[in-house]
Amino acid sequence: MGFRDRIRGITRPDPDVVAVDPEELRLRLMALNHPTSPWHVRDGAPEKVDLVVEWKTTDPYWKDIFTEVGVNDTFATHLRFHPDANEVRSRDRCFGWYTTTDSDGFSSSRQTWKEGQLHENAEGKVNGQLFRFDTADFKKTLKETIIGAGWIYRAIVLRRL
Repeated sequence: MGFRDRIRGITRPDPDVVAVDPEELRLRLMALNHPTSPWHVRDGAPEKVDLVVEWKTTDPYWKDIFTEVGVNDTFATHLRFHPDANEVRSRDRCFGWYTTTDSDGFSSSRQTWKEGQLHENAEGKVNGQLFRFDTADFKKTLKETIIGAGWIYRAIVLRRL
């Protein structure tokens, strides 16, 4: 990977790796889903992208753990396939909400919205077990799967997917 590719967020596969077709790539990415993983890959049609990778914040098992550890954000990585270039473009979105109560009992809420290439992490103990959530973990797995399938991975910061 050259200096220009690194600045532009591009990771290329080895030259000897033959690119699979888009449907095979989709199947490989969907196969990353695992019941014990705190994130999942799902269809991105509602967001008008190919796939979405996000924390399992609505899963009954993970929801309480995320709350205890302090993950208040809905973090999602949107993936769009560009088959003509054998390229997958990735862009993160994070929506968070926070409620605070002052000493007089008044509550206030605040919402945040971020886009681009984001890094979020949280760590904490729940029932004596240490949980560590880091978006870099699942992004690394995604990137390795994509370039292992012979496709280019491009991290998008400012422009559209």
